[in-house]
Amino acid sequence: MVTERRRHPRLFSHLPLRYHHKGTSQYADTLTKDVSVSGVRFISHEFFPTASEFLVEVPLFRASHPLQTLGRVAWSQKIAHSDLYEIGMEFTQLPDEHRKLLNAFLDNALAHVLPT
Repeated sequence: MVTERRRHPRLFSHLPLRYHHKGTSQYADTLTKDVSVSGVRFISHEFFPTASEFLVEVPLFRASHPLQTLGRVAWSQKIAHSDLYEIGMEFTQLPDEHRKLLNAFLDNALAHVLPT
């Protein structure tokens, strides 16, 4: 049996996500697989070792600026029979205003997914 280690509920989602390795300026684009207030899971064409640091952008609401934060790779795993990797990233420097935006987005989305 696998023990759940996540601290926050995750929303399974396919949101656009832009990221670049800390210290570079070249962005890559992908989609999220899930997101929570503490991190995000996404697909990458490139392997990244644990503890790699990135700048991450996720547009949560169409009219607002994207959520921007620094993140650290918590885990990465090759997807079987493909050239892709699944990446689990922990948010490390999420500004309070962006944390509030993300919480509001998740609360709204999860309220429509989970029974009350």
